Amino acid sequence: MAISAALTTRTLILILGDQLSLGMSSLRAGNQETDIVLMAEADDEAVYVPHHKKKIAFLLSAMRHFARELRDRGWSVDYVALTDGDNTGAFESEIQRAISRLKPSPAACQSSRPGRRVASSSRWSISTASVDE
Repeated sequence: MAISAALTTRTLILILGDQLSLGMSSLRAGNQETDIVLMAEADDEAVYVPHHKKKIAFLLSAMRHFARELRDRGWSVDYVALTDGDNTGAFESEIQRAISRLKPSPAACQSSRPGRRVASSSRWSISTASVDE
């Protein structure tokens, strides 16, 4: 059975721990039939600014609940938990692993922290589109 071109073009929608909202422009612009949401728990996100252990636990719990909510609403979610054996501990390398695994084109990144994520996207082996709120 042939797969239509529309089903082979997938956008990777990156969602960070501080972007847990169904109203995000990247989700509103996304296509639940073809797009994939990437969420990753990464050590580097927890230590780049000092956080209390309880805040980190709350954030991870919120991320897991949001991923479940997205799945319940019909989204395909690629979620990398901190305890996953293959988790590299770095958000950037988790993006690279997802790109290799899922072959999306392009990736859409919500830029809640100007310059931080979008600037680093130049190292990814895929074209990216920044979706600002």
